[in-house]
Amino acid sequence: MAGLEAYVFKVNPFDPCVANADINGKQMTVRWYVDDLQVSHMDEFEITKFADYLVGIYGDKLTAHHGDVHDYLGMDLDCSEKGRVKV
Repeated sequence: MAGLEAYVFKVNPFDPCVANADINGKQMTVRWYVDDLQVSHMDEFEITKFADYLVGIYGDKLTAHHGDVHDYLGMDLDCSEKGRVKV
């Protein structure tokens, strides 16, 4: 948690497994469950920068996946169509 707060994230008061931060005028959202983390932001560079920050804290235990299709908590999330997510 301290790593997120140091990166100016604020935990969502309605869902303690979600945190948001304003990064360059756009919202970055981090969602987590046990050891799965999902990060979203309009600028992929900012996501990469945040992932590098986390690697600095947790080392090589962290793996990152980029792209339009993700497996998160047993769901396949397909974001390949603009404005839609297929589950």
